[in-house]
Parts: sequence; C-alpha cells; structure tokens
Amino acid sequence: NTTNENLYTIMHELGHTADSYKNDKKRGSVRALLTRKNKELFSKYSRTNTKETYAEVFAQWGLGEPNALTEAYSKAFGWDLSAAEYYEKFPVDERWQPSMRPIGSL
Repeated sequence: NTTNENLYTIMHELGHTADSYKNDKKRGSVRALLTRKNKELFSKYSRTNTKETYAEVFAQWGLGEPNALTEAYSKAFGWDLSAAEYYEKFPVDERWQPSMRPIGSL
C-alpha cells in the first residue's frame, strides 16, 4: 500500500492499546472464521498471534483501507469510526493546523 510506514506503525501500536484481554477468545474465533475465507489477506506475522492480527487490521481500518477484514473486525469489535472520519467530525478551526504539527514528516 501507499501508507507511510511510520504512520502505519503508530496505528498498529494504537491497535494494541485499543485491544483488551476481554477480546482473547473473540479474537481467536473471529480470525479462525475469516482465515478460511480470506487467508490471503492475513500477513504471515499476523497468522502467528491473534493480538497481532487485531493490531494489523486495526491499523488498516484506522487508515481507511477497506477490505473484508477491516469490515468484519470493525463489526465484531465495535469499531465505528476511522481516524479519517474522526478527524472530519472536528470543526475546521479545531483541527490540527500546520503550526501544530511536528517539524518533519511521519
């Protein structure tokens, strides 16, 4: 994809913080169900650990990359607002301005 690697990493790690031990059983059953139908959408890394699957799919979803996994996970785990949609809900005068951004690029 064309997503900046640093931004993807931030969203991936945010996915880990959004996850919970309460999701342990659910993560496994959701992934098992989806793996049968969409194995090619899972990375080799995410197939090793359901927590990594959750974080990878969360990052894709949060960065606005719709696919069968992001749709299924967002429904299963109650994700209802992507980062882009969240940003759009702010009034224009409350959004990040260039002067608020760190120097350099992500």
